[in-house]
This record gives sequence, C-alpha cells and structure tokens, in this order.
Amino acid sequence: IIIEDTVGDATKAVTATKKLITKDQVLAIVGPSRSGTTMAVIPIVEEAKVPLISCAAAEAIVVPVKSWVFKTPQKDSHAALRIYETMREQGISKIAIITGTTGFGDQGRKQLKKLAPELEIEIVADETYGPNDTDMTAQLPHIFG
Repeated sequence: IIIEDTVGDATKAVTATKKLITKDQVLAIVGPSRSGTTMAVIPIVEEAKVPLISCAAAEAIVVPVKSWVFKTPQKDSHAALRIYETMREQGISKIAIITGTTGFGDQGRKQLKKLAPELEIEIVADETYGPNDTDMTAQLPHIFG
C-alpha cells in the first residue's frame, strides 16, 4: 500500500496520481476522497488504464460512464432527490440554496437546480461560497432580501 496525501488540492492530486502510475506502477488507486480532486485525475487514470475507485460523491465522476473510474458513495442526484422528497412531505416548496464552490458543492448545486422543477420546488435564491470563506454575510441579503 502506497499512501499519497492530496490535502484536497487538485494540482497535488494530479502530481500524486502521475507518481503512483509512472514511478510506483500501482495496479489501482483508491481515492481521492473529494470530488474536485477526483475530477482532476480522471483523464490521467483513463489514459493510463489504471482503475480508480473514488471515495467522492459527485455524479460527474461516473456520468458519463468511464472505463477505469468507479466510486463508492451515492450519486449527488440521489441525495438531492431525497432532500426534496422530505421537503415536499413537510410542505416546503420554496428554498434558498447556498453551496460551496468545491467539486462536491458545485456538483450538488447542479443536481439541486436540475431536480427542483421536477419536484415543484422553487429556488428563490442561489448563492455560493469559496473554500476559504468563513463569513457568509455577503450572501445573506440575497437569501433574506
């Protein structure tokens, strides 16, 4: 077992993946655990024909289907669908969403926006925040205003 730590950085994930494939000549890779880092290494493992089992959830990791990339968590659309079904059961039909701009947040946002009309959920505000943001005050007026 060879361990590489990407620290959630796409550039480091690419470097680590190239090392694992070319220098270490691994038979398969388990990880990364974040959607953004996984998306960054997909072209590399596909070209090298090295199986990648991602621990990240973004639907775009496996859709469209790839030959060498797999993932273990549920798809974003399953999570978004279940959230919306629960909201509908509770009589909620209007929401504001605030999502991160990382791979998982971005892909989750896409699914929330895609599925909302099907389930008659109206998104009245759609805000994002960056991975280093610690204060969401700038987004709140758009949500409450």
